[in-house]
Amino acid sequence: MDAADLIRALATGNASVSELAALGVLVEGEVPHLEVTVLAGIPAVQVSPGELSLGLLAAWARSTDLAEWAAVTREVVVLDGEDSPVWEILMNALWSAAFGEPIPEEVLALAQSLAG
Repeated sequence: MDAADLIRALATGNASVSELAALGVLVEGEVPHLEVTVLAGIPAVQVSPGELSLGLLAAWARSTDLAEWAAVTREVVVLDGEDSPVWEILMNALWSAAFGEPIPEEVLALAQSLAG
């Protein structure tokens, strides 16, 4: 699996953050003070709102690594439809989750509608 495929797998909930360590993506600290380091040359991968919603729902369901998943995903993906209302809602949810805040029910409902 190449770097772009692995990042897409992370974004869609099919890979773990720890798998990105091989690419040079490192996470240090504890929630809400996570620090993500992405080495130069690692591509930012464009994903759809539906793909990101799949990953968000998977990380939320696991709950054990939601903050870490959100922090890393914000650094390694570019959301298709940037600056749209959906983009803003999803990226705000990732930002909040990265700091240990809960994901609002309305965002989970939006993610379910986009993922389905």
